[in-house]
Amino acid sequence: MNSSEIIISLLGDSGKKQWTRTEILEIISEQLRIEKMDAAHKFDAVNNRYDYFEKTSEDSQKYRFSKSGNLKYNSLKKLKESDSNFENAVETFIKNYYWTEFLECILKEKEYIEIDYQKIWIGFPYLKDLLEKDPDKALSKFNKAIQKISVPADNEKWPSISIFNTGDILQVEDVKTEHIGQFIEIEGRVVAQNLTQPKITNAAFKCVRCGNVMYLPQVEGKFIEPFACDSDVCGRKGPFTLLQKPESDYIDAQNIILESIRGGQVNIKAALNGCLCMPPWERDAKVVHTCGIVRAWQKIGTLGKSPYFEWVVDVNSIKIVDDNNVEPPTEDEIKQFEAWAKNPHELRKKFLSSIAPHIFGMMDIKDACSLSLFSDWNWGLDPRNVIDRSSIHVLLFGDPGIAKSQIIKDVVYIAPKGKFGQVVNMSRGGLSTVAVQEKGEWFVKSGFFSQADQGVAGLDEIDKVKDPKDLDCLVSVLNDQIQLVSKIGKNDIPFNTRTAVLGAANPKGGHLKASEDIIEQIQSTIPSYIFQRFDLIFAIPDNPDEAKDSIVADTVNERYRTRIINRKNIKREIPVELLQKYILYARTKSLPDIELSAQKLIKEFYLKIRKVSKEYPVIGARQLEDLNRMAIAIARREMSPKVTEDHVKYAIGLMKASQATWSSGDDYGMYNYGRTKSQAEQVNSIRTAIKDICVKESYARIEDIAFTSGMDLIQVEHTIILMEKNKEVYHVAGGYRLPQ
Repeated sequence: MNSSEIIISLLGDSGKKQWTRTEILEIISEQLRIEKMDAAHKFDAVNNRYDYFEKTSEDSQKYRFSKSGNLKYNSLKKLKESDSNFENAVETFIKNYYWTEFLECILKEKEYIEIDYQKIWIGFPYLKDLLEKDPDKALSKFNKAIQKISVPADNEKWPSISIFNTGDILQVEDVKTEHIGQFIEIEGRVVAQNLTQPKITNAAFKCVRCGNVMYLPQVEGKFIEPFACDSDVCGRKGPFTLLQKPESDYIDAQNIILESIRGGQVNIKAALNGCLCMPPWERDAKVVHTCGIVRAWQKIGTLGKSPYFEWVVDVNSIKIVDDNNVEPPTEDEIKQFEAWAKNPHELRKKFLSSIAPHIFGMMDIKDACSLSLFSDWNWGLDPRNVIDRSSIHVLLFGDPGIAKSQIIKDVVYIAPKGKFGQVVNMSRGGLSTVAVQEKGEWFVKSGFFSQADQGVAGLDEIDKVKDPKDLDCLVSVLNDQIQLVSKIGKNDIPFNTRTAVLGAANPKGGHLKASEDIIEQIQSTIPSYIFQRFDLIFAIPDNPDEAKDSIVADTVNERYRTRIINRKNIKREIPVELLQKYILYARTKSLPDIELSAQKLIKEFYLKIRKVSKEYPVIGARQLEDLNRMAIAIARREMSPKVTEDHVKYAIGLMKASQATWSSGDDYGMYNYGRTKSQAEQVNSIRTAIKDICVKESYARIEDIAFTSGMDLIQVEHTIILMEKNKEVYHVAGGYRLPQ
């Protein structure tokens, strides 16, 4: 109410039909707690400017309401009665649904009490209707009413309302002009945010001429100053001095930028106040749901005010949400997963046949990349407190056109949370989280790896980086799972990049040179201090091979013939939706314990390679960590409660397969090109082993084939998969047989 309405209400509520001037001044001064001289100024201002009062006689100092005064008082009385009913309804709603939470907020002096919109729908439908028609009025009335609730507490700080879960979520790009002034819920990813700063909400101005103090509530988007002194004695147009605390009221404020989670550069600004503000690293690159009122703020250009406005959401609540969008498995699906885990070989076969099945071969590469999906056991921790990372990083280095990026894209697509990008389209700022200054204000902008936090990041075309120094940010991402931003202040601010990185790069000049050292070719493209932090590195040449080339041609032609142009339509052993559910379910299992015999095997392998440097490139302690990570991920992929010797052997096989692609040894070459000489020998060995075993047994198990042939388990598994595709073996319950 304004000054005149307050005077009308006070005098009407006194219950008298008329008042002497002395009675009027006593009522006003007592109720407003002001001096009688000030009370006289206020009454005279109302009496002179409006026709709300009339004297009972010309020479009398007694007053009563005029006709317009009575009408005004009756309307104010009805409004107060309405407010009283609303206050009673608020108290009833709080006591029915949020009494415990309300008392806790008061006890702990919390700034907001969180209210579920769905409960408002049920328990306070009038407020729901008011929120839809006039959200500003609804929130103001509720917050005023909540202050009137009486509680047995000494605190004087009552919480305000913070509403969430409207049930109707809009994407950033769906906000239109029709939503201006409406209370809505928006989903978006936080891609930029500034540091918390003070914002004035109720400004106190002192008139320099007369000393009168005026209070002007501030609104979003602009700063309101007094036009003239409101003193009845002064009334001049300044000058005015802005008073600081305690006369003026301030709150914490922060602006964040939300970007569409569907991709693109569609964004919207969100304005946060009070305890809704958080340090930038808390929400960096996270998907959030914000509820608030949509505003339109006018843009100011070099030529002055623009006819264009920008979207701003005046936020009332904000919550970080899980952005993997994968439904939890059903009970039947869980039973299916548990059944798969009882046959690890069949599970691995199903899994690897579901990763980029449109790409022929490359089984060990698909195998290695798939481990990134199960390397999340430290992702929930603060990287600054973690000694050993869990993320498994894989680098694919080789000739163009051999499907490196296609495999990585497919793993990212399968991952419950993944992000794919090409270095050729990024600046250093795009890779890293950075601090930038815009119009004198510091904003933190999320980088590529921050947006992949707690997921899988596929980074293609690493060789296309403009400046090799731009890749330096990869060191902390790969090793420490964190990035530091230091431009905002003196102290570095940490941003989480807990992600498994799958990288792809081409050699300089376009092709691998078999006559030159592979490691040197890698190092000439990617600095050694970066590529050495990948757990597995595969160098992939594109060597002509008639048998391989024939199969690749048939595979590509079949894809075009059947018009498979969407990853959703790729035929997989396990559908993507079910595959994602399995990944998330396997991650819920307890971290498997490593058996002592398994660690003994890792140690023996490590010591052997350290001694015989001619057989394989010399490895260091870093490879010990790689083997442990890989063995754990393999066990997790099978939902095994323990890491066994078999898991370690499998991990060693993958490491050997990786090393053989860039070392001089070829005993453990990659089995991805169909019929190389090395693989032909392996196929013959497996065929012979199956034949010998089946003399006494009805089928040959994978383990028996490996033992009889003298080959590593991983060699047998990958080669068997290719042989089965080529119908050189067929599967029966429990093992394999040769065709008759």
